[in-house]
Amino acid sequence: MLAQKQKIAKNFNLSAKTYDNAARVQKVIGDNLFALLSDISLENKTVLDLASGTGYLLKKFPKALGVKTLVALDIAELSLKLSKKNHQHRSVSYITADFDCLPFLDNSFDLVISNMALQWSLSLDHTMKEIHRILKKGGNFAFSTLGEHTFQELEDLDPPIKRNSFLKMDTWRESMDAFCSNSVSITRKEILCDYSSFLDFAKELKAIGANTRSYKTRRGLNAKFRQEPLSVTYDVIYGLVQGVDK
Repeated sequence: MLAQKQKIAKNFNLSAKTYDNAARVQKVIGDNLFALLSDISLENKTVLDLASGTGYLLKKFPKALGVKTLVALDIAELSLKLSKKNHQHRSVSYITADFDCLPFLDNSFDLVISNMALQWSLSLDHTMKEIHRILKKGGNFAFSTLGEHTFQELEDLDPPIKRNSFLKMDTWRESMDAFCSNSVSITRKEILCDYSSFLDFAKELKAIGANTRSYKTRRGLNAKFRQEPLSVTYDVIYGLVQGVDK
């Protein structure tokens, strides 16, 4: 595993126990993502929750939907262990793996769903090709991720704080061409979140494992922004591909 991916896995393993309590935005986004599946039949289907984490989406697949096989994959082993503990009543297969090297045969799944994970891809074209490879012909792919305006307010602070760079919506749209489908939709929605200070914002990111680079707090920075409220934007992109061609 590449060093950068090892760092990502380490951070999410460390945050496994704090993730669910801190992931307020991720849960809202997950709800919106799952709503995209309202017109898709899951009866007798094989489903992969890609980068499943602690399993928030898993509980949205009740037996009433008739899913045949449900697989949860994540790069963080401790997150999956916690998910398994929380979903003992469900028949779910848990696999620790990197979504850039999926351990599945071609044409394995009818649906792949991924909530707030693909922004961690080191090569989006490769990741999308891997997802396309494991999808069956006629399968579906739904995802949410972060767009270019995410956390843009950090650059307006004094002093400015360098934020992670996120891909443009056009780049995500182009990446969906890999699925060779005539039914592709992509939308964006901005979610504004309020924090009592930059420190609280940074603590929340750490609690969900998203503190891989520039949001780690510094002593002087904490002191400056401790009493100043902060609002930041989550620029959320939702994608849906129906009827994948091969």
